Amino acid sequence: MPTTEPSASQIEILRARASTESALTEALFASFLKVHEPLETFANWMLAGAAAIGAFMIPNSKNLLSVVSSEGFLVCGGMLAASGLVGLASKGFSAHCFALSELCKTTSSTIHPKVAEFESTLKEYRENHAEPLVEANLRLDKVVDDFLAPAPWWVRVFARRVACQAKSGDPYAGYALYMRTFGRLGWCIALQSGFFFLFLVAGLYYAYIASAAA
Repeated sequence: MPTTEPSASQIEILRARASTESALTEALFASFLKVHEPLETFANWMLAGAAAIGAFMIPNSKNLLSVVSSEGFLVCGGMLAASGLVGLASKGFSAHCFALSELCKTTSSTIHPKVAEFESTLKEYRENHAEPLVEANLRLDKVVDDFLAPAPWWVRVFARRVACQAKSGDPYAGYALYMRTFGRLGWCIALQSGFFFLFLVAGLYYAYIASAAA
């Protein structure tokens, strides 16, 4: 009977195909790592605008009360405060995106080549020596513990989360976390912009009501 098992050359081709597909997927992820930067700039401008308007509203509250009424002042102030609070959350998610993007770049440029070099050395040893190796696998737990020893607790929690996903077998764990964090950043910026737009609409509405009643 003809054998159905692939030959050594076919196995090498399949491995090369899988390696190329993995490299292409990682390249697509890597091209996405700077997308958060224009959103961060937009959030910064929105946050600065909200802070400037708030700084103007507070000392001029008596004059503004005659323009938009006390109810309108409270509503507009609440919308502006909500925009500022969501803007602060946007800054947090933006910093998270930046940290993850740097982690992914370091993993791709430094860690992956080192791991590949070690695996090649290990494979060569096993091919040339009959005696088995004891604890030859990389001790990722030790690497993570040594790295996180001087870090604050919140960095340890975040980094261990990434390390656990990486050990689960997902080679794109860092990129997946970046994508999820970027999604949260997008939602925060949408809410930040929405509250700021509602602030403008409410200000115009109450100013119109006050002028019509005068």
